[in-house]
Amino acid sequence: VIAEAFAVGRPVLAARVADHAVLVSEGVRGFLFDPEDPASIATAIARLQGLGHPDRLVMGAAARAFAEAELDMERCADRYEQLFAEVTAR
Repeated sequence: VIAEAFAVGRPVLAARVADHAVLVSEGVRGFLFDPEDPASIATAIARLQGLGHPDRLVMGAAARAFAEAELDMERCADRYEQLFAEVTAR
């Protein structure tokens, strides 16, 4: 879902789990929250809601640029191939 939001130029709110912090980059392409802390969730929502239109556009453009540069299918396939090569070479 994060990749899909980025692809259409939308910043996201995401739980601070798995690799979401790498994707979202706090304050750059969205905001992160602790999924077990309601105050953290509310703060992330308030931060996104509090952005002015120009700031939302900048954040959305950063999300789109990241998606285009890092999340296209060919690049992801190349990274998996590289990872498999490294693992099997051990």
